Amino acid sequence: MAPSTKASNQRQGTDSFRCRHSGESCRSGAKCKICKKDHHTLLHMRGPRSARPSRSDNRPTRRASGSSPSSGTSPPSPRRATIRTSLTSLLQHKGVSILPTAIVLLDTGKKTLETRAPIDPCCSVSRINATVARAYGLSVTRIGAEGACTAVLRSKTTQMSREVVLMADPQLSCTTPARAIRADMKDPLSNVALAHNDWFRPSPVPLVLGADVYPDIILPGILPSQGGLPMAQNTKFGWILSGTCTQ
Repeated sequence: MAPSTKASNQRQGTDSFRCRHSGESCRSGAKCKICKKDHHTLLHMRGPRSARPSRSDNRPTRRASGSSPSSGTSPPSPRRATIRTSLTSLLQHKGVSILPTAIVLLDTGKKTLETRAPIDPCCSVSRINATVARAYGLSVTRIGAEGACTAVLRSKTTQMSREVVLMADPQLSCTTPARAIRADMKDPLSNVALAHNDWFRPSPVPLVLGADVYPDIILPGILPSQGGLPMAQNTKFGWILSGTCTQ
């Protein structure tokens, strides 16, 4: 009996034929064309080729351990990563960025505190670290999801006094400079009344004075950068330094 005829007969009488006889009582005289035993040749057929991974299918799988096949790009090579790291180290080695920082007086109404404050005209409003604000005893008013407090900003060297609204920013965290600078770098500026004499020592700053007070604290006068020192700008707190210090 041909395989096609045998398969057709099996489909037509599946329920009755399957359960009425065992292998010993099979009426078919056909033998397996592969092993010559008493079963159908179809038992030796493998599954469809599409179910087996082909050699070409395996290749993207091996590459996937390093990158995504859909992205079409490979991860940065160690050489490129080394170049970026070396460039960053080189820039930090050649110069340290100095933020224009002043020592200011903050009058909370109960006491007057001395603190460091970078002056940043690119910051739209003045900010204070929220934790520091609570430590200073400032009353923070909630406005939606944000908070604000008020204090009086004063100078140690002039009669400058101005009420300022400070945004209580829980994310405010800054240390300047990024790393220590040789103390002798301040010697060429010994005849300048600086707003912050220890500008070369890294220290966190809890307060940033923004564009809302910038026009009220800037005075005429700029000392250009020279000898690897940052430039100096005159303010009501003294001369503030900004730029890069090379040593």
